[in-house]
Amino acid sequence: MHEGSHRKSETLQSDITGRTVLWAAVLQIDNRAVECVITNISAEGATISLPKPAICSETLLLTNERLGTLEAEVVWQNGSRVQLRFKDDTDMVALKVAEAILFG
Repeated sequence: MHEGSHRKSETLQSDITGRTVLWAAVLQIDNRAVECVITNISAEGATISLPKPAICSETLLLTNERLGTLEAEVVWQNGSRVQLRFKDDTDMVALKVAEAILFG
């Protein structure tokens, strides 16, 4: 593998496995839309920050202009911080995350 390609591959892999970001998003909780901020993103899930603690249902939708809408489930919640696991295909989400990080 060419040295430059190896570095690009490592960068892409780190982008897919988890990256600190500050992306505006909307969380669909039952029949409510709640604005939030994605603070960490990976192919498997995301950590989000809500403006105030909210009771999150087990399954919800996370919408962001870079990623589109992803179905997710709550892994844990601590006050206004929520860890989500995406229910969509991991390879599809990985591609969306990589494109969003690399191309904005």
